Amino acid sequence: MAGSNSSGSAGPTGALSCVETHATPLAVELLAAGSALSPDVATSVTAPRWKHLVWGSDGGSAGSALADSTVMRRGWALANAGPHRGGGVTALYAGTDVTGDGVADVVIGRDDGALQVFSAEPGGGTSSAPVMTFAHNAGESIRSLGGGNIGSVDHAELVFQSYGGRVVSLTTESTSARDADDRYGRSRATVQKEARVTMLRAELAELEAKTSAALEELTSEAAGSGVDIGDLGLGPGARPGAHAAQL
Repeated sequence: MAGSNSSGSAGPTGALSCVETHATPLAVELLAAGSALSPDVATSVTAPRWKHLVWGSDGGSAGSALADSTVMRRGWALANAGPHRGGGVTALYAGTDVTGDGVADVVIGRDDGALQVFSAEPGGGTSSAPVMTFAHNAGESIRSLGGGNIGSVDHAELVFQSYGGRVVSLTTESTSARDADDRYGRSRATVQKEARVTMLRAELAELEAKTSAALEELTSEAAGSGVDIGDLGLGPGARPGAHAAQL
C-alpha cells in the first residue's frame, strides 16, 4: 500500500473519537472543537516545542497535527479508504517502534475489530501519510491499545483489549523459533503453551481444594444444626472436584 500526502483541506470525517498525544491540553481542546488548522507543516519544522498529536474519528479517518500551547498545524491525514478501510477508530497508540525503523509507529484500533500498524515512509515529511505495514482482526471491537518491550527486551509487543474483555498480545518475535532456554529444542510457542496449561492445571487444583474445604465446613455446620446436606445435592457423591472442572 502506498501512502498519500495529505492536503490542507483534509481533516476528520465524522466526530473525533480518540486522540493519542503528549501535547498540551489546549492543543487537544482545539482539535476536539474542530478549530481550523494551519496549512501543512514543512519538513524543516523540528523545533522542540512542537508536540505530535494523532487523532481518529468515528468515521474511520485518522491523521496528525503538530501543536504547541497556542498553535496547531496540520500534519498527515488518512482517509478511510483503500486497503486500510475499516470501522470507526476506537483506540490509538503511537508509543512503540514496532517495525524497528527507529520511528514510533501509529497503531489504530477500530470498532470492527481491525488493528492496523502504520509506519513512516523513508524520507517522508510531517505531511506524508504513513504506510500500513501490518493488519490483524480481533473479531470484535478494540477498546484500548498499548505496547512496549514486555516479554522480551529485543522484541516489541502490542497489547489490546477487546470489547468482550480479552487482553491479547501481538509480538514481533518469531514463535516458531527454538526457545533458547529449552533443553528439548521446542519452539517458543510450544513452551509458552505448555506453561499456560501447567498454570491452568495448578489453578484448577487450587479451586478443587478450596471447594472440598468449603464442603467439609458446610457438612460440619449442617450436622451441628441437624440439616441433611444430602438433601442439598452436596453430599459425598456430588464430586466437588467435577464441579470445579466445569468452570
